Amino acid sequence: MPAQPCTLRRSGRPAVGHPFTDHIRFTIAPPGRLPLRNTLFSLVDVPDLRALAELWPEANSIWMGAGPVPELLHRALAALAWLVRLRLVRSLLPLAPLMHLASNRLAWGEHRGGMFVEVEGVLASGTSTRRSWHLLARR
Repeated sequence: MPAQPCTLRRSGRPAVGHPFTDHIRFTIAPPGRLPLRNTLFSLVDVPDLRALAELWPEANSIWMGAGPVPELLHRALAALAWLVRLRLVRSLLPLAPLMHLASNRLAWGEHRGGMFVEVEGVLASGTSTRRSWHLLARR
C-alpha cells in the first residue's frame, strides 16, 4: 500500500522513495496527437525500480509513477499516504475495497490515459541528452 518506503535510484545512488507522497507533474504529448492535460504522477513501488537499476547500474535516476484520475481522488489517496508516511496510520490496506469502489464509480473527465518514459544521459561524444517516449491509451 502507499507510503511504505521503497528503494529507487536518484543522482546515481540508491535512495529511498515514498509512494504516493513523492510527485511530479508531466504533460503526455505524443507527436501528432492531442496531448493529455498536465497530470500529477505519484511514485509507485514496482519491481521495475529494482530490476532496471540492476540491468543498468550506470543509470542516473529511475522513477516510476502513476497518474490516477480524477485528480481529486488521487490527491485524497496522497493525503492518506502521508498519514502512513508520518506513522499516524499503520496501513491503508483496510481502505483498499473502498478505494477500489471509489475509483470505479467516481469517474469523470477525460477517458484517456497515458504513460511516458524519459531518459537522461551523456552521449559517447560527452554531450548531455534527454529523450522521452509518450503513449496515449483510451479507456
